[in-house]
Amino acid sequence: MDWQIIAVIVGLLAIAVPLIIWGTGLWRRREKAKIKVGPPDYRVDGVEPKIRVYLGIEFRRSGGNDFRYARQVILKPDQEIYGQLRQYFDLPSDGIIKIDTRIELPRDKFASSYDMWGPPTYKALPNIQAVEDWDKAKQIASQLEKKSYKIGLVWEDNGKITWKTVSTKTSARWV
Repeated sequence: MDWQIIAVIVGLLAIAVPLIIWGTGLWRRREKAKIKVGPPDYRVDGVEPKIRVYLGIEFRRSGGNDFRYARQVILKPDQEIYGQLRQYFDLPSDGIIKIDTRIELPRDKFASSYDMWGPPTYKALPNIQAVEDWDKAKQIASQLEKKSYKIGLVWEDNGKITWKTVSTKTSARWV
């Protein structure tokens, strides 16, 4: 007899809990951020000795508040090839490229970073002058474009970072 009462209570809970969650909208509060980004474009300019990093991103955020803002985009390329590229350019030693910007991400809508910021630019090291050096730097940059990398969004409200890994398989797809 006790098992029948327990079975009825468990059955009622199995029906009531999902209805309560759906009715209160708790399922909508769970936030997810999706990013669609192609391979970064590392453009080496030998006329004005520098490298520019072009990165176009689309965002879609679901759940959470109506609006949320990202204050920075972080690009973490393959560390081995990035280290080789540091021999030619004054790139950050921590291995990440930071793009300071303010991106408005409304809930359940698409946002794009195209034309939001200028590309981060890094000067060449003073000892790099020869044409062979520029050719080698371009070759390393083209290798870096073909490797997996991580991209992160730094949220303005709490400073936390949402990381996504982009590989050649997931390039230009939602991750």
